[in-house]
Amino acid sequence: MLFCTFVDFRQTKDLGHAEKDFDELNYRVKGANTRTRRLLGR
Repeated sequence: MLFCTFVDFRQTKDLGHAEKDFDELNYRVKGANTRTRRLLGR
């Protein structure tokens, strides 16, 4: 039981790092979309 809890905690911790990466990726994509709209004059 303790091992399962440890594994779940570790997976949750790893997902926390992935969430930060996804947040950064979304931020960059939104910025790229904004720049593209400006270039296209929309």
